[in-house]
Amino acid sequence: MQSLVIIGSFDGVHLGHQQLIKEAKDRALKCGLLLTAITFEPQPSLFFNRTSKVLSSLEERLLLLKKYGVPRVEVVDFESVYNSTAEEFLRGIHTEMQVCQVVVGENFTFGKDKGGEASDLVKYASEIGMEARVVPLFSNSSGPISSSKIRILINEGKLEEANSMLGHPYLIYGVVVAGNKIGTQIGYETANMRHPGYKLLPPLGVYASWVNYKGNFYMGVLNIGISPTFNRNSIVPEVHILDYSQNLMGDFLEIYPVKYLREEKKFSGPEELRLAISRDIEKTRYLLNMVSVPDFMV
Repeated sequence: MQSLVIIGSFDGVHLGHQQLIKEAKDRALKCGLLLTAITFEPQPSLFFNRTSKVLSSLEERLLLLKKYGVPRVEVVDFESVYNSTAEEFLRGIHTEMQVCQVVVGENFTFGKDKGGEASDLVKYASEIGMEARVVPLFSNSSGPISSSKIRILINEGKLEEANSMLGHPYLIYGVVVAGNKIGTQIGYETANMRHPGYKLLPPLGVYASWVNYKGNFYMGVLNIGISPTFNRNSIVPEVHILDYSQNLMGDFLEIYPVKYLREEKKFSGPEELRLAISRDIEKTRYLLNMVSVPDFMV
């Protein structure tokens, strides 16, 4: 089946990406084409700077693209793209993926040394026999939305503003791994999440969060930090899921922090920490009872 492709890093799958997906989805349906997203691994920002951080791991991008209705995603090695010319890249996907239409954002660059821009794509596509469309950048009151802007907001602790640009709560996705059993000791079990080091986490602190486990949604208290009361030396996202007590070891969770509750602090001991978590749970119930689970999370 012939394809209509959208191409990009899709870091965060924010409102701009969603606009691109919507337009491409409409065109694919109208023309009877298979909507396909082409994304890159590693992401270009990581390829050029190994110490940088990104909004979404590959697994998170695949999950978010699926949630927004993209039926097929092709992951392309970015180094091979970087070492190809723009025309070689287009000819390659035209042949390998039966691409007849391409839709990209206006800030799209591709090929060796970023030698191809969105305007070049239209020209090269026409020469090859493909149709190409360039979609204008999506903007809000503060200007064009971009992954780099959202990364700055996350770093600054402006989670709600970042979520408004994303069009969904920030996603932290990963497998549950063994922790130090501190939560169990104080009566509030937590699921410790493994995440890649290049994944950008919100600032240390406690967050009211939605948790998706196998399609079921729960309220959760997410702590991102080093657990200073017990002298842990690494940053770990760990979540206490309200009204759930089963063993989650080895399972995957989607965590969506939506509201910052407080900073992480060192308590005098387990009892003071237990009381603080109890207050966090009360605040989380109050805050999340006032909002519904975002449709896209289902």
